[in-house]
This record gives sequence, C-alpha cells and structure tokens, in this order.
Amino acid sequence: MYQELIATQQIINNYLLISQQLVSKQGQMDQKVQKSKIKQILTYVFSEDRLLGEGAFGVVYKGEDKNTKQKVAIKQISQSKFQNDPIVLKNLKREIEIMQDLKHENIVQLFNFTYTASNVYIILEYCDGGDILSLMKKNEGKRFSEEIAIKHFRQITEAFKMLHSKGIIHRDIKPANILLHKGIAKISDFGFARMLDQTNLNSQQKLTALGSPLYMSPQILSQEQFSSKCDIWSLGVMFYEMIYGRTPWTAQSQIELLNKINSQPLQFPSDVISSYNTKDIIVRMLKVQENERISWEEIFAHPLLSEEDQYVLETAVQNNISHLEQFKIIGLFNNNNQYYEFFQQQSQLQQAQKNQCILIDCVVLFHRNKYVLFNILASHICLLKLRSELPVSNEIFLSACFLYLKLFLGQIKSTAEALKGNEIFDPNFDQQDFQNYKNSILFQQSTSLIEQDFNKANCLYQQIISKIVNRYQIQIQQQQPYLSGEIQLLKQQLSNLYELDEQFMLFYNQVMNQFISAIIEKNNLLDIEHKKKLYTILKYCFIVQDFDAYFQFDASNPNIQQFLSFYHHNDQISFQELQKEVDIQIEQLLKSG
Repeated sequence: MYQELIATQQIINNYLLISQQLVSKQGQMDQKVQKSKIKQILTYVFSEDRLLGEGAFGVVYKGEDKNTKQKVAIKQISQSKFQNDPIVLKNLKREIEIMQDLKHENIVQLFNFTYTASNVYIILEYCDGGDILSLMKKNEGKRFSEEIAIKHFRQITEAFKMLHSKGIIHRDIKPANILLHKGIAKISDFGFARMLDQTNLNSQQKLTALGSPLYMSPQILSQEQFSSKCDIWSLGVMFYEMIYGRTPWTAQSQIELLNKINSQPLQFPSDVISSYNTKDIIVRMLKVQENERISWEEIFAHPLLSEEDQYVLETAVQNNISHLEQFKIIGLFNNNNQYYEFFQQQSQLQQAQKNQCILIDCVVLFHRNKYVLFNILASHICLLKLRSELPVSNEIFLSACFLYLKLFLGQIKSTAEALKGNEIFDPNFDQQDFQNYKNSILFQQSTSLIEQDFNKANCLYQQIISKIVNRYQIQIQQQQPYLSGEIQLLKQQLSNLYELDEQFMLFYNQVMNQFISAIIEKNNLLDIEHKKKLYTILKYCFIVQDFDAYFQFDASNPNIQQFLSFYHHNDQISFQELQKEVDIQIEQLLKSG
C-alpha cells in the first residue's frame, strides 16, 4: 500500500509539472501573438512576423493595402537612426525625392511614405522573386545561364535609360539591390542615389564614396572624381558575376581591390562559354579609365541590346563552333582508343573482316570530315557577321549561311540514312562486310557523332531560317507575279529543308557568286587583320566548290593525315601566302565570267 501511495504521488507531481510547463508555454505564445499583432500604417497593414529583410538602417515587412488588397513591402526605419547619424536622414530624404519621380517597370515603385514618433515608414512595390544575389547563391555555380543573365541585364539597362535621362546616378548597383517580380528585374534601394544636372552627367565630380566596395568603380575606390559612368562599372561587375559566378576581382580590403584592378587585366573563365557580344560589352564597361569606358548611349545601342534574338543566334553559333573544335577531324590516328576497343570486342571476326570494318568506318568518317567544311564555313560567316566584320548585305549573308548549312545537313542526313538502311553504303564492300560493321562499336560511335553533328548544326540552321522568314515574310507569303526569281527559289528551298536537288544547286551557285563577289569588292578597303579573316572565308568558299582537288580517299592509306595537314597549313599560313593562294582563285573566277 505504501508503494502504491508513492507511485500515485509521483503521478500527481508529474501532472503538476506538465501543467506548469503548458502554462509557461501558453504565456510565451501569448507574448509572441502580442508582439506579432497586426499593425496599420495609413491604409496598409502588416505583422512583424512577415519579415522580408533586415539591414543596417531598418527592416522590411510584407504588407497589404486594406482597400485594394495589393501586396506591398513596408520599410520601417527607427527615428533613433536619424538622431545617431544625420546622414541617414539626408539620404532617406533624397531617396524619397528621387523615387517619387520614377515610374518604370524595371524600377521598384514608391507608393507612399509616412512617419510616427518612433519610426519612418516607406511603402514600396512588393517583389515576389527575391533579389538576384539570393537567387544566384541557389544555382549551380552561383550564377545564371547566359540567356537569363542577358535578360536581366537588358531589363536593368531599360531602367537606366530613364535614370540617365533624368540625370540620376544610383551609386550602389549590386545583385542584392536588384529585385525580381514575376521574372522582371527591378532596381531598388536609392539610398545612395544622386541627381546631377544633365550637363554634368559625363563630367567628373567629387562625390561621397558610397556603395559596396566589390562593385565600386576604381575612381570611387581611389576617392577621385567620377561621373555617371560609376554605375556603368558597377553594372558591368554585376553582369560579369551573373554569368561567371564571381566578381572579376576579389580582395579583403578596398586598397587590395584597387591594386588588383589596376594590375590584373580582366579575364574570362574558360569553363563558362559566353558569346562575343557579352564579352565585348563587359570589357568596354570595365575599362579602368573613365574616358575609355563605354558611355550609356553606346550601351543602349550595343548589339547585345539592339536585337532581341541576337543572343539566341550567337549561342547557336558558339555551341556549333565548340562542337566543331572538339570533333573537327575524326578517324584513324586520332581515334585509336576506339579501334583498340573494337578489336577487343569483335574477337569472333577474322582479321580480314576486322580490317574491312575499319576501312568502312574510315570511308564514313572521310565523307563526314569533308562535309564538316560546309559547317565550319557557315559558322564562321555567322560569327563575322555578328561581330560586324562581314561586308555583305544581310540578304546575301542569310542566304549564304542557309545554303552552306543546308549542304552540310543534307549530306550528313543522307549519310546517316544510308548507314541505318539495309542497302550497302559503298559498292566497294559486300553485304556481309557492311553487316559486320553495323554490329560493331565503330558503327555506334560514328553514327552517334554524325547525329551530334546534325543536331548542333541544325540548331543554327533553324535560327538562320527564322531570320530569313522574318525578313522575307511579306514577299514569301504574297503569291504575286512580280516576286523576283531569288525569292521564288528561296521560298522553294525553305519548303524542302534538307533536300539537295537541281534547283538547290542552281540557287546555291547563284548566291555563292554574289557572296564571293561582295567580299572581293569590299576587301581592299580593310586592314590586314580583317583581310586575313575574309581571305580565310574566301579560301574555304573555293575549297567546298571543288572538294576532289583537295581531298581524296585512299584505301591503301585510309588515315586522316590529309585533313590534319590541311588544317595545320591553314593555322600556320602567313597573310601573304594566304593572299597569294586566294588571289589565284579570284583571278580564275573573274576569267570564267
């Protein structure tokens, strides 16, 4: 009985202890509810448990307009901040003054502001996507794809068109100050902004060194005079970071950062592929000397911004060229691992049968390596045009690229279909030899490569077709008798994307003569470096018109040495030698009429 009483007392004690804990927890919860009670400022309501962010000067809550139910961001700044630091009040007044006058899709909107005895409240546009810094940290490599980075860069630049027109410099452009709402980038935090007279926008002035050091221009870091171009530097650093996942220069102090900027040239990471126009604008935005740095007007007119689909075309070109650089030549001598693996796997075949399989593969890859020249030519024509280094009209450029790519894709497609079909690929081999080859790893690897060739080139081909259709849309859609023969032929070729018939060859010869003539006509006006690029294009143009004069398959020596020698010669040739070779071809062309 005594033990039962002790047990009962223990149960009662435990119950009382649990009750006390529950009462204590309830009291704590009541205090939290009290602390997080809903507050109202003007017509806006918010609760302190809906915190969006916190900084040195205040906190930001998510709120709502009671009347319209519109979501807003409410920045709360304690009045004590102004008493401790009068500059904070000065910057706040300037921020409100500037933002009241800014109405733009790519700038966070100021809706209202008010104050109480304790706090100042600024009612801002709510952005549901967070800031660019936070988003980059979540991504692999802490960066965006180039396509996304360019999209946001363009949006931010649109905002700067308004800021520049109003004589406003921001002075604190960085990823944390760019917010996203439904995928649209918006500049925020104008606390360090300054309004200048229009005549002083590009003239240097002695202003307070404000902003975030990693994104500060070298003029601000060294406490020199600076102009509105300080924002160009900051935006260039941020654009670089969005694409490559880090800033161009890093340091532990402002002095170290400035020393690195002045002593270490701008470099681009080799592990991230980016387009020519992207690198070009970054290089020009990050010129150390302000007088060498690109202006806002030049940025607004840059190809990266002036043509919406420029990035898509350039990406297709770069991806295709990267593939070609890796697989320009494939075959015996540079693919020995493939043939070793073949010998290991095909132990059931006789030596003579294995040799025939290798010979078939060499024939396949010989034709593939030969056709790749069309692809190389088209890709480099595109690249020169994108860099404004091709002195031909857009019509001739688009037609030439279209035809060279169609030749490549048509030949590659025909080869792939022949390989996968039941017919013998080459009459020099019998059915059993061909079947042995189709059962081998050589067939699998070569057809896989040809498929990659086709897919990479086809992406570029589709972009060229899209540009042609957009350019000629009216003429192509109109069924009118006055349409030129060129348009009629182009229309026909667009309806048969991979078919190489007599009509194709007629159109091909016509356009190639126009293309070559246009380059020859303008070539004398250019400098030597530019001329060499165009002479290389002309050399390829003449080669693909007469493949057999340069490349012939030799069954007794079926290696890729002739291709290796060809590319090595082109890499090492001087401009004088190149010019001499091409001038002979030009002379023959002119004589033939």
